[in-house]
Amino acid sequence: MNIEKLDKNMKVNTKIQEKNLCVYNIDDEPFELLGVQRDGDIYVRMDLNVAKSVSQSVYDLAKHTSGGRVRFKTDSKFIALFCKVPAVGTMRHMPKTGQCGFDVFADGVFTAFVAPDDETPEEFEGIHYFPDKKMREIVIGFPLYNTTNHLYLGLENGAAVEKCPPYEKKVVFYGSSITQGACASRPGSSYASITARSLGWDFLNLGFSGNAKGETAMANYIKNLKMDVFVYDYDHNAPDSAHLEKTHKPFFDIIRAQNPSLPVIFMSRPDFHNGSLEDNIKRKAVIFNTFAKAMADGDKNVYFIDGNSLWGEYGYDCCTVDGCHPTDLGMWRMAEMVTNTIRRIKF
Repeated sequence: MNIEKLDKNMKVNTKIQEKNLCVYNIDDEPFELLGVQRDGDIYVRMDLNVAKSVSQSVYDLAKHTSGGRVRFKTDSKFIALFCKVPAVGTMRHMPKTGQCGFDVFADGVFTAFVAPDDETPEEFEGIHYFPDKKMREIVIGFPLYNTTNHLYLGLENGAAVEKCPPYEKKVVFYGSSITQGACASRPGSSYASITARSLGWDFLNLGFSGNAKGETAMANYIKNLKMDVFVYDYDHNAPDSAHLEKTHKPFFDIIRAQNPSLPVIFMSRPDFHNGSLEDNIKRKAVIFNTFAKAMADGDKNVYFIDGNSLWGEYGYDCCTVDGCHPTDLGMWRMAEMVTNTIRRIKF
């Protein structure tokens, strides 16, 4: 049964008929590419040589474009997206709109999405018409759990296309599948994206699904990044509390040695009652102890968020898809806590 034939409101405009458009390559000026960089015929989140030195899995996941965005200003009456990906993933618990789709924000408000269809999943397109012609700041979010080959934009012929003012601050996130964005409905609904958008900041998403294990090579990479806040969301992917204890503080020490005044936010896992409660209690203690030791040593730029508090009490069961990975509600509640913590920091 094709529900689009029964309900016209479920029909998605996937074919572009507009003739009065000019096609742009996002790799060219004045478009600003954020959170990803071009590497051959794909976009990547970090240097692939460094990723390979961390692990084969991080190398593979670095090709997922979570946190990737293109940003610009235009007065075009419409925006069209022409997307090309090498393959489309099919996770059972995450919609295609988030896993392998793109979303469009205009002046900070969600406006449109484009996701693969069943006919030509590797090459897909879509168009959105604005109600009026005026200058808007456009941010297009890349897929959270997919590789991207190309993204071309179609704008009205003769429309102004300008560079946006640069972001003043940047936050870097390091963590697990939840950090990468599982299982948000759209790229802009990951907790990292919501946090940065709420603050008006740039961000880099270094969430690696199942493979954020506190490796020294990763710490040495992150320590040299330009950032104003580091969200250290490393807990979930440590095989056990013993591994976490062995790696958590040394990782932080590497970051802190290079960045003595950088605000660092420590977070423990949000699904505290998922898995072994005894091990989860030990994990949280490890993370808190890293924080407490830093405080005891006179470090005034560390903050701790108890993951067990992130999803609250009311509606807790609506915050995940599978007991672990957040829905948009779960992502929103995480972002709210992280955002409020960052707003308390005096820069």
